[in-house]
Formats: sequence, structure tokens, C-alpha cells
Amino acid sequence: MTGDAQDLLFEVEGADGAADGSPVAVLLHGRGADRHDLRGLAPHLPRGTVLVSPQAPHPGGPWGYGPGWAWYRYVADDRVVPETLTESLDLLERFMGALPDRLGFDPGSVVLGGFSQ
Repeated sequence: MTGDAQDLLFEVEGADGAADGSPVAVLLHGRGADRHDLRGLAPHLPRGTVLVSPQAPHPGGPWGYGPGWAWYRYVADDRVVPETLTESLDLLERFMGALPDRLGFDPGSVVLGGFSQ
């Protein structure tokens, strides 16, 4: 399943076999990747776990991160551009708040994790 919840594109793996109370793992990809990057982890999660993979909002190409996406922008010396971090945190907060209704699961069953950046 592909969708967007409050302005972030995302992929879902394992929702078809999920039952009420199934655990939900929301995994954030690293800089230069996209929402498809961590889907290979789905078979390694506990049985019945739903994997949700949102895509970072900032395209990496204009900043030299390659064809993928970034959660926030770095400048030449690896300093974070604060506005881009704040924007992503706001988007993630709205995303996480909208996700239970969008997918129909208990918000208490969610684990948030990520890789890199």
C-alpha cells in the first residue's frame, strides 16, 4: 500500500495479514534513500508486524545527496540547517498523529525507529 498521511508519502508492508493489536514499526530511512529503502526488513520483523516507511520531505539531488531524500539539510561542513529539521519534525508529528486513523490501528502499538541521518 502507498499513501500519504499529512503530507508524507509512505509505504506499508504486512497490513493485509495484520490483526487488531498488531505491532506497527514506523522506520525512517537515511539520507539519500527513499521510502522503499527499509522494506527489506519486513520479513525479519516479528510475525504480524506492520512496517510503515515514510519518505523524507527534502529531495537530496539539489543538495548533492544523490537521487534520494533527506529528513533535513546539511551545509558544506555538515551543519544542520535548523529550519529543515524543524519542518521535518513537524511533518513527522502530523504523520504519526494521522497514521492510526488512516490505517486503523491502536496508537499504543507503534514503535518508531530509523537509520542514518
